[in-house]
Amino acid sequence: MQTTTPRFQVVNRPRAELGTEIRPAGVAGTFYPAEPTRMNAQLDELFHEAAETQPWAAAMLPHAGWKYSGKIAARVLNRIQLPSTIIVIGPKHTRDGVDWAVAPHQVWQLPDGNLNSDRGLAQQLVEQIPGLELDAAAHRNEHAIEVELPLIQRLAPQSKVIGIVIGSGNLERCEEFAEGLARVIQQMPEPPLLVISSDMNHFATDRENRRLDELALEKMRALDPAGLLETVREHHISMCGVLPAMMVMKTLQKLGKLSQIEQVGYATSGDVTGDSSRVVGYAGLLIN
Repeated sequence: MQTTTPRFQVVNRPRAELGTEIRPAGVAGTFYPAEPTRMNAQLDELFHEAAETQPWAAAMLPHAGWKYSGKIAARVLNRIQLPSTIIVIGPKHTRDGVDWAVAPHQVWQLPDGNLNSDRGLAQQLVEQIPGLELDAAAHRNEHAIEVELPLIQRLAPQSKVIGIVIGSGNLERCEEFAEGLARVIQQMPEPPLLVISSDMNHFATDRENRRLDELALEKMRALDPAGLLETVREHHISMCGVLPAMMVMKTLQKLGKLSQIEQVGYATSGDVTGDSSRVVGYAGLLIN
């Protein structure tokens, strides 16, 4: 029997949660020390080299455990004259929460004190970027933002940090994100630092990992965000933060600020473990 009754598909889409004012540290004790004395001792070691600083529009930092990628992340941050606002955009590693989420919290709780966020700026981003939502659940167990926070706290404890995690996406949606972020930045009295939180390829041999990572990094150094996405997909490079990288590069293009990318460092987990059979790559970049 035929019927004109429409068929509906039920989709269990997560609802955004505003959560509490404070986002507790979720990965202290795994990705970095939870005990303040031990954490500060490791920060002393990571930042032991002095460096001249200057303003940069953006940076890319790895987000593995400090044991593996902390040196590269610290080397990059140590070169930056950090502004009063820092927007960290990373991949979403969990299934918790909505697909594109800005942290709604006012405070990031860390083992040795807190870092402030900016709820007003987070709201502006939601209003200007289609698909971006204020959601605490997406950030609850996510490490991509948190791993960078004590490093930022060491150098710029008064800066406000906005955290955004990105799940799925395509070139068109990245363009929309970049347009919205550029509009918000144009209205800010001081340009923020945009931070891409990303590791490079995962779980190839050291030699193959370096080859794949160089293909992706070559596109970034060539200031080619669309080419980066195409290369990552064509060669099956598991660069977890490829969408945040595209979004930041596209944003800077729209602001007329994408002219130079300097690679500060590169390593793999094999450099620490001595096991070259299955590694993860880590790169640090400065972007102007």
